[in-house]
Amino acid sequence: KRSHLSPDAVEKQATIYGASCMADAALERQKAQENTTDPYKFWDEKDFDSQFDMFSDKEQGTTAKKRYIKCYFEEWEKEHVHKKDDVSKAKFLQKYGGLEFDDIDHLEMHYKIDNLDMDYRRYSGWCVKAYTDGDAPEDWTPWYIDHKEALHYCIAAYYTKHPELNVIPIVLQDQKEVVADLATLTENSKKNIAKKPKGRSTSPTKSTKKASAPKAADAQASKKSGDDSDRCGGCGKEVGPVHKCDVCKRNMHPFCGRTIGEEGYGSAVRCPECDRSSA
Repeated sequence: KRSHLSPDAVEKQATIYGASCMADAALERQKAQENTTDPYKFWDEKDFDSQFDMFSDKEQGTTAKKRYIKCYFEEWEKEHVHKKDDVSKAKFLQKYGGLEFDDIDHLEMHYKIDNLDMDYRRYSGWCVKAYTDGDAPEDWTPWYIDHKEALHYCIAAYYTKHPELNVIPIVLQDQKEVVADLATLTENSKKNIAKKPKGRSTSPTKSTKKASAPKAADAQASKKSGDDSDRCGGCGKEVGPVHKCDVCKRNMHPFCGRTIGEEGYGSAVRCPECDRSSA
């Protein structure tokens, strides 16, 4: 119908139509604001989407909406993780914004992801801004959205253990067993931390800061103890089973030993004692 119109004519028609729609909307808004006797006179799509909930039971209206999160690196993320633009940023915020999780390497650390902003790194791409309780706005920890990183496992384990938060984690078939083990380990380790005597610090160093060197005596004592399966072979603190020594198979923090092979999630980290023995 408009195939033979010139560009100027089409632009004029679009401008006139847009101005007409704005004027109609302004009139409808004015009528709605002046109407005080019949609040249900003006209906729109939202009224029908709510399925006439004004006539339903009150309990039905108070049911919290569930959120579904795919706890793995999706195909669209591979395309957008290294694109520094607003569209990619909005997509990642829609998926990860506002989620909470426990760090599986520092089990007493609880994080909440910023739902308004993200950070972009030149080589790693987009990463979420994670805050602990009491953190200042500028004091955040970056968590990368890469398939080699542990962010997806941390989120899946946390919401598997807390179904009351109405966030449903969706995992792949080969992730189910690992996520179930991490959720159990997280809960058991928190109980052990809560039983520690007061006056002893249990807060680990943040991942953005360089960890202090472990004392040799503490590391040796941790090696000899019989119930230290969930303690680091370097510093002796609580740690998850993500990184293990390739010789003695003890759990390790990635910064408490020497990484063997390619760095990333699940890589082997040789403990200092085994490293000295092999040398």
